[in-house]
Amino acid sequence: MDEKERQKIKKLLASLSHQQREVLRRVCQGMLYKDVAAELVTAVGTVKAHMYQVYVKLGLDEITDRTKRRNVMFEDYCPILSEEQLPPPPPDAEEPKPVPQEVLEMVEEDEKALVVWQPKPVTSVPSKSIQVVEQPKFPGKAKQAHPLRWMVFGMVLGTLLVASIAWVAFNLVAKQSPREEPTQLALATSTSVIATVEVTVIVTQPAPAPQVVVVTATSLPASPTPQPTDTPAIPTQTPLPTASPTSAVAFPFQDNFNNSYDPRWRVLSGEAIVTNGKLGTASSSTTIEIGDQSWSNYTVDFDFIPGYCPSIQAIVAQQLRYSFCDGDWQVFNNNKWDTVADGPGPRSNGHFRLVVSNSSYTIFINGVQFFDIKYGQPLSGPFAIVLGDRNAFVDNVVITSP
Repeated sequence: MDEKERQKIKKLLASLSHQQREVLRRVCQGMLYKDVAAELVTAVGTVKAHMYQVYVKLGLDEITDRTKRRNVMFEDYCPILSEEQLPPPPPDAEEPKPVPQEVLEMVEEDEKALVVWQPKPVTSVPSKSIQVVEQPKFPGKAKQAHPLRWMVFGMVLGTLLVASIAWVAFNLVAKQSPREEPTQLALATSTSVIATVEVTVIVTQPAPAPQVVVVTATSLPASPTPQPTDTPAIPTQTPLPTASPTSAVAFPFQDNFNNSYDPRWRVLSGEAIVTNGKLGTASSSTTIEIGDQSWSNYTVDFDFIPGYCPSIQAIVAQQLRYSFCDGDWQVFNNNKWDTVADGPGPRSNGHFRLVVSNSSYTIFINGVQFFDIKYGQPLSGPFAIVLGDRNAFVDNVVITSP
């Protein structure tokens, strides 16, 4: 860092008030906000309020990458704050400037990332407390082997000798014993191998995948009627997603996420949050679920902000899902998701509607029909929403029966 850049950083640090400097100095030492509040005898909210102003005054709010923002704070600002003599701070009674919502979220998210690991100091032990006692040496007295060692060695040697004699005797007896019915033995072995192969072939026969046909909204083909066969039915070995605990939810169901999400939602993974009256995710991905195994015919409506890929997914009965990112309809089969229909996914805010009617599944985006597919068999089960991006949100969820 050249002298010009150093003076610029020093000037920005000089704009901080006394309390803001004290809070930043402790954050640079790796302290959590609650620890800073305890040391300064103030509230955690007050500490965060000072950090909001620090981010704005030092320009940290303009750095969107959290890793780069952390490096700038600890490698540029923290050393100068501890090493340089700054001019007197402005009075703490200055009117705080309004802070954008993005800065508030930065300060909240950066708390763990801005903690610097500090090794605990090792307390040295005074040398006078350590006394080395030297054992007296007796000249002329050689070290003698312990008699127990020879006893153990003799026992091991005796065991090996007995085992060798037994092995030789067994081989002699085996050579003198006549073989009985070698032909029958070989035939029995061969039959056993053939039976094993047949069983393996039967068990590993793949189960037929459910038929998925893309059709228009005005013409839905009837599902094919299965033909009887002489082969006994083999249960499918395809693992399905983990079943969720059932919870009776009556229609209509509605959640506007005004203060929090309805407790009847089940969070299967991630961390669901409500921000500004909309449901989002605090983790990289969150899955929430509503309904039970009795849900079969219903309509789902909700408003959405798609965010970035992987955006939002709508899942029906843990078997069918629609992806907002690439506009794909996918079916879960053989432990993986297979695409059965694709189209353009929504790229801006809008309204989503899914109509589930027996084995027909129709999607509307902003009132325009995108898909109408027919699954091989009617599905029943809960409805789930996956939020795959922190910029993706849903709101005004309404689920009704036909």
